[in-house]
Amino acid sequence: MRKLFLLISLFVFVTQAQGQWITLQNTGLMTNFGESVRYDDIYFISADTGFVVSSNGYLYKTYDGGNNWHVKANPNPPIYFRSIEFSDNGQFGIAGTLSGVVLRTVDRGETWTDISNAVSDTGLYARRMCGLAHWGNNIYGVGWWGATVARFYTSLDGGQTWQTSYIDTNLATSLVDVTFISADTCFATGFRLSADSGSSNIILRSIDAGQTWAKVFSDYTLGGGVWKIQFVNNSIGVGSIEPWYNPDTVVMVKTTDGGNTWHLIPVGHKNPDFAGAQGIGFLTPSKGWVGGYFSGMFETNDGGVTWDTISEGNLCNRYFRFGTSTMYASGDPIFKYTDSTAAVPHVTSPIPLGVHLLPINPNPAKGKIKIEFDLQSQNNIVLKIVGMDSRRVYNVASDYLKAGHYTYYWDGANVSSGNYMVWLGTDETPVVQKFVILK
Repeated sequence: MRKLFLLISLFVFVTQAQGQWITLQNTGLMTNFGESVRYDDIYFISADTGFVVSSNGYLYKTYDGGNNWHVKANPNPPIYFRSIEFSDNGQFGIAGTLSGVVLRTVDRGETWTDISNAVSDTGLYARRMCGLAHWGNNIYGVGWWGATVARFYTSLDGGQTWQTSYIDTNLATSLVDVTFISADTCFATGFRLSADSGSSNIILRSIDAGQTWAKVFSDYTLGGGVWKIQFVNNSIGVGSIEPWYNPDTVVMVKTTDGGNTWHLIPVGHKNPDFAGAQGIGFLTPSKGWVGGYFSGMFETNDGGVTWDTISEGNLCNRYFRFGTSTMYASGDPIFKYTDSTAAVPHVTSPIPLGVHLLPINPNPAKGKIKIEFDLQSQNNIVLKIVGMDSRRVYNVASDYLKAGHYTYYWDGANVSSGNYMVWLGTDETPVVQKFVILK
């Protein structure tokens, strides 16, 4: 009987010690009525002190692990914050945006200064930092998801001065995320887009801190790009793919040899209306999650071999691991995975949609089509027509637009009959619609 009691006690202890996702109190996060808001990036400099940035132009700091948030920056007019990163000691920080504004802090995030003029960049859509990383006090950035020439930004003094390099378009045209696994070895994700060969999602590697790059992964079958990347250790790395051609398909990539080789891993299927897979985070080599522009997450406990769907999480764009037992997910709103048994009630909110793509007219079409969409807030947009064979891409428009209703036309009279897709990229998520051209 004593042995049975010990076994039961051990089972109860193990069950209680298992981690769980909780929705934090998130007091202080600013949302106007009817506004579509997502918290695109998150970073913690200690167990309780962290930061999030939002799509509606706020930068917040928490002192209590995410239950209460305090506004530390709110530029006017509002800008879309995409990324945030700090130095090893937590003293210096950089916040990147999708409007070309770059902010810096030197006092652990208490005050922020616009340092955009310190980041020299030429060409259209300069200084749009989709992803940030650091090594020591060196801070690095990449951008932008809608670029035709990808950038790599380098600061070797905590963000005070910067150098900008332009990636060979034979390697990539747009970069989204970056991570370092040593002082010299880093990986950047994104895609390469060309009119004659379509879109390939790619991972680049540098072994000289971004001075030169080589492609270590490329795939045409899904279209889109590799969105986020994380290394669990120096051998195991994972990345998420935001697909274009099958937007309901959730896929990740994984390496077990330090980034030399990568392979695709199917995760599951989600909302077919959005190109949805975005965030990815592994707490251990076995346990990890994939989120995106949908409700809930996918969860694995065997390194990605099998996956389950869980209801927690919403619009997850970035996972941030702190220590060996805590993971944060930023989306709508902020979530935390913890071993603590003190549960906070789960909250699931409907997905806000900041862009609405109206039905393509006419469909099927013999020539010209009408493309209409509504924007809830100001947004970078990239509008393309993509052949479903993944080898034909036609540019329609690229602009920075205010909230409102927009109409564009595209003439397909000179293209072959077949299945095509309208791809509307925005700062939030790409939205797609299929149509047919008949001759």
